[in-house]
Amino acid sequence: MKPWRLRELVQDTGVTALLLFAGIGGTHPASQDQLEWSRAPDGWAYLLVIFAALPFVLRRRYPIPVAVASGAAVLTYLTADYAYGPILFTIPVAAYTLGSLLPRRAAMRWTGGYYLLTFAVTLSRTFRDDGDNLWRQIAVWGIVSLAAFAAPLAIGIASRVRRESEAGVRTALARRAVTEERLRMAHELHDSVGHGLAVIAMQAGVALHVLDREPAKVKEALEAIRDTSRRSLDGLRAQLEQMREPAPDEAPRRPSVGLAELDVLVDRIRAGGLDVRTDIDPDVLDANLPPDVDVAAYR
Repeated sequence: MKPWRLRELVQDTGVTALLLFAGIGGTHPASQDQLEWSRAPDGWAYLLVIFAALPFVLRRRYPIPVAVASGAAVLTYLTADYAYGPILFTIPVAAYTLGSLLPRRAAMRWTGGYYLLTFAVTLSRTFRDDGDNLWRQIAVWGIVSLAAFAAPLAIGIASRVRRESEAGVRTALARRAVTEERLRMAHELHDSVGHGLAVIAMQAGVALHVLDREPAKVKEALEAIRDTSRRSLDGLRAQLEQMREPAPDEAPRRPSVGLAELDVLVDRIRAGGLDVRTDIDPDVLDANLPPDVDVAAYR
């Protein structure tokens, strides 16, 4: 199991354990002041408390079935006229789950349906009680229940929007990094091919200049052109392959040419008949220059 999935399962198990602990431990104390108009909790009541809390272990994988199963247990509990208690704590958890895991409209539809059913059941209970200040009780319960559904739903939707925004930012940064890397590789490809073509053009100019007077020099120039073009094509193929299938992060991503191959470069140019002289501080060759500087100096 992936670490993040294991972490989510542990979190959901913790939420479920808290709901079970509150429901089993708090149902009896909460019912003591309601026995005049409600049923005392019995074995069936505690079974419904367990059924209302237990599905939240799987709330991230099956948000709608979990909300339906928990809601069915809560509505059955209320319809049976049991005293209000900690089983109602599952309502905001279900609303938050729907808001954070479903698209906004779907979350609002499911949560709204759950709210209407809950309000209808509690309204029928209120009418059966027929106590004092009936309409005031209905109004108060309507506002409190609406807040219990709406506030967690809004928080869940905001959480989902934030996660999607962060994911979008990460995706944009990843695409930008890929674009920048491809642009860098394109620059390297341009420099490599341009360098090879410049050497070939120079050798071809030398060959044309001595064509009639020194056939041997022409042969050397053509051989230099052949070697340079072969080397340039090999470098072109390697870099194109790198662009098609990027190497692992630990693999070197910069071209291998540098001042260490300066002697090969000078000999290739001299083969065309040009008198080339170099004057380089030996410490520079041993300085382990950064790849960018090394490649630029070679170009």
